[in-house]
Amino acid sequence: MSWQLETLEQISASQLESHTRHVLRRLMDYADFDTGRNARPSIETLAADTALSKRQVYRELKLLRECGWIKKCGTARRGVNVYAINCPNTDQSLPDHCPTTDTQSSNQDPYLNPHTTNAVKGR
Repeated sequence: MSWQLETLEQISASQLESHTRHVLRRLMDYADFDTGRNARPSIETLAADTALSKRQVYRELKLLRECGWIKKCGTARRGVNVYAINCPNTDQSLPDHCPTTDTQSSNQDPYLNPHTTNAVKGR
C-alpha cells in the first residue's frame, strides 16, 4: 500500500480537527510522491493554501509534529523547513494533547479540544 493511502486512512480514522487535517493534506501535496519526504512549502504558502493565518499554520504544524504525523527533517534555502509525512505509531504513547485514532486506546474525552483543555459546552 502506498504511503498516501495509508496516511489518508489514518487521517480519516483520526480525531484531528478539520483545520489540522487540511494542513496535513496540503503538506502531503508537497511531499515526494514515492516516499512522503521532502515536503518544503513555506508557512506563507500553507497559509494561502488553507486560508488560515500564518500563526494558525505554525500551531497546526507543531501539533502534527508532536503527535507524530510529520517529522522535521531539516531546513532548506531561505529557512523553509523540510518535513516527512509519517503516520503516528499506534504502539507508542502520544502526548495527552494529541488526538487519537479509533485504533488507539485513549483516556482522553473526545469532547475535549486537542488545543485546549476546555470541554465543549452543551454535551
